[in-house]
Amino acid sequence: MIIVDSREFKSKVVKYLFEADVEMQSLQLLSGDYQIGEDICIERKSVQDFVDSLVDKRIFEQLRVLKQSYKKPLLIVEGGEHIYSVRKVHPNAIRGLIASITLDYNVPIIFSQNEEDTANYIISLMTRSVNEPKPLSKVQKKTNLSDIQEAIVSNLPGVGIKSARKILLKFKTLKNLFNSSVEELKNVEGIGGKNAEKIIETATKEYEE
Repeated sequence: MIIVDSREFKSKVVKYLFEADVEMQSLQLLSGDYQIGEDICIERKSVQDFVDSLVDKRIFEQLRVLKQSYKKPLLIVEGGEHIYSVRKVHPNAIRGLIASITLDYNVPIIFSQNEEDTANYIISLMTRSVNEPKPLSKVQKKTNLSDIQEAIVSNLPGVGIKSARKILLKFKTLKNLFNSSVEELKNVEGIGGKNAEKIIETATKEYEE
């Protein structure tokens, strides 16, 4: 099954996935647009948006969060436009930024022609993920309660599944987590000051209907 970010669910890519009988679930992802299993998450961008995000460096913050949340982040750049012609930016500058994404951030980039091509790439990635042999593990399978705890924590601001596990290992219980301080949260690897403040705010602010 593929988890599709709720903001992406009306796209033509989802339409093609639906026509291919791909099982999907719509949720609001903290980062990325399409999640395959626990490890793979895809950020989808049009050629124009990709070049714009390169120029204003927005892409690097997005990829940082994506890498923090998932073991195998992936970027799909979609569209038939010539990547060097959508903005008045020297091709060498774009090449350098693409090289930085692949080498410094270690995020693969796939260039697709259109929405249907993107959907077919996603299906290929899903098929490969399902057929990939899983390593044997001596670790006992987690209970459903552990999965629920991970799901709750991973939906906090700036927290992915990897960070959620680190937080739970430190605080042991959700009660301890929600009673913690910003300083205690900042000591968890991958949780910065801003994210810690947002988590505490989420835990303490009164609910508004």
